[in-house]
Amino acid sequence: MNARLVQCFFAVVALSLARAGQLQVDSQYRLRLTDVNQRELSTGDGRVDLIVIVTRANQHDARAVGDHVPRQYYGDPRFRLITVVNFNGFPSALQRIARGWVRHRVELEAERLEPIYRAKGMTRDPHQDVFVVADFDGKTLGEFGVAPDEQKSSTLVFGRDGRLLARWNKVPPAEDLAAVLKRAATQ
Repeated sequence: MNARLVQCFFAVVALSLARAGQLQVDSQYRLRLTDVNQRELSTGDGRVDLIVIVTRANQHDARAVGDHVPRQYYGDPRFRLITVVNFNGFPSALQRIARGWVRHRVELEAERLEPIYRAKGMTRDPHQDVFVVADFDGKTLGEFGVAPDEQKSSTLVFGRDGRLLARWNKVPPAEDLAAVLKRAATQ
C-alpha cells in the first residue's frame, strides 16, 4: 500500500476524532452563541472570552471561576465572561420558567458587580458584562465538544482571534487563570 495514502488516511481519521471530541488548545474556532437576553456572541470577534460550562448541579463553579478572575479585568470591554448552563433533559414545558430564572440570576450578578465597578471608578453598566447561555438541546455544548450528559464543569479561554488558549475540566487555579488572561491581553 502506498505510504502517502496511509498517511492521508490517518490524518483524516485524526482530524475527524479531534472535531468529534473536545476542542484543541492552540486551534482557532469561531463559535456563535446567543445568551438569554438574545445577544449574539462569537469567539474570535476581537475580545478575550472566558467561557464556563456548568450544569444546574454545579452552577456554583461559574461563580468560583469568576472569583478567580483578577479584578483588573472586571468591566474591561476587551474581556468577556460567558456562562453556558447545561439544561439537558429539562422538560420543554418548563424552559420558559428556567429562562426567567436565569435572567433573574443575571440581574443578581449585575447587582453584585455594581459596587465593584463603582469602587474602580467605572460608570459602565455591569448588565452589559453578564452573559449566560441556556442550552436545552445540547447544541451549544456540542460546539464546545461537551457531551450533553457531562456532569463536570469546563472552563475555556479564547484569545481575541478565537484561538483556544486553555481548557480545564474543573475550576482552574486562580494563578493559572490569571496567567492565561495576562497572556491573552498581550496577544
